[in-house]
Order: sequence, then C-alpha cells, then structure tokens
Amino acid sequence: MSEPLTVQLPQEASDQLKLQMVALLKEAVISVQGKAKESGEWLRGKSAVARYLGCSSETVSKMVLNGLNPHMIPEAPNIYFFNRREVDEYILNA
Repeated sequence: MSEPLTVQLPQEASDQLKLQMVALLKEAVISVQGKAKESGEWLRGKSAVARYLGCSSETVSKMVLNGLNPHMIPEAPNIYFFNRREVDEYILNA
C-alpha cells in the first residue's frame, strides 16, 4: 500500500488557508439560510431535498438512514416532508 500524501505548509500559508476555508463555509451557510427563507419551511419528498442540496435522491436516502428526520402525515403516509432547518442542521453537523 502506498503512503497517504502529506503536505507541509509554512505557518503563514496554513493560517491563510484556514481563514479562506472559514470564509467559504460561512458563505455557504449564509447561502443555504437565504434559500431556506426564500422558499418556505418544508420540502416535499426526497427529490426536493436532493434539488435543495444539489445531490442525488440516493444520497438523501442514505442521510435518512443516518439520522435525517422525515416527517409524514397520516393522510399521506408514503409522502415524506423535510423541514429545511433540520436539513441545514443535519448538513452542518454531519
């Protein structure tokens, strides 16, 4: 087996990279929060969550198996609803 690639950066470059990553993550969170405010609180179905996150429905199914909470109503037990805030929290804490 080959050894994993290791990169040593000078401290200044490492600090700059950390700052850039934090800024990128903050921008992503703000973007997701903005989308949630614009388009309502609930997503109907796994495909809606997939579109919201930019992933596949299969990925959403795996997320459900790993703790993302779908909601159902008795009148439509085969239709899943997902709360946008819960989806955002799941992504941020995964």
